[in-house]
Amino acid sequence: MKRNKLIWFYIFTIILTVVLGGAGGALFDETNPTHYAIILAMAQSAPAFGLLLVCAFGRDWDAFGEMKWCVPFKKIIWIFAAAIIPVVFIGGSALILSVTGTPFVKSAFGTAEAISVAITASVIGAAGEEIGWRGFMLPVLHKKHNLLISAATTGFLWGLWHFGKIQLFGIAGYLLFTLLCVEFTVLMAWIFKKAGNSLIPMIVFHAMINIS
Repeated sequence: MKRNKLIWFYIFTIILTVVLGGAGGALFDETNPTHYAIILAMAQSAPAFGLLLVCAFGRDWDAFGEMKWCVPFKKIIWIFAAAIIPVVFIGGSALILSVTGTPFVKSAFGTAEAISVAITASVIGAAGEEIGWRGFMLPVLHKKHNLLISAATTGFLWGLWHFGKIQLFGIAGYLLFTLLCVEFTVLMAWIFKKAGNSLIPMIVFHAMINIS
């Protein structure tokens, strides 16, 4: 397992996504926006638990030990960049769609309580994903490849992992979403390096994508 960490990580992550997402669907009402946010957060925790299993079976916890959770003060600007860039991209997309007569679907989170739950779930879910994708997969690939190739590969596999999008948007929508994940990961990898490989900006970036 030590020689094929990435493969096992991806396998465990897919299995756990099905298990945790299924458990969430059984415990909560998917038609309730607040409950749905919790279900998504449960599924999003799969990469973190997938990595946990890889480390446990391989008896090697270096992956967690090498993760950085602090941002040097002189690089704190990258946290702000991570918060702003997703809003600009998604806000720009919403503006373009509105101009063309195809506005975004209105948010179902109408109350303050629902919004607070959605934001909290987004942050927790983002942390669960980033521990696996940018905290583990990207650095491992970057040891053998340049940053662009490593980011594109991570983004591609991250996008494919969202197989539930097929049911929501069809094959074409799923493939477009995967392309979006590649684009976002290239941007995220750049910020990741600029911020000293800290996971904090990655969690902020990811959470702001979902919140936006």
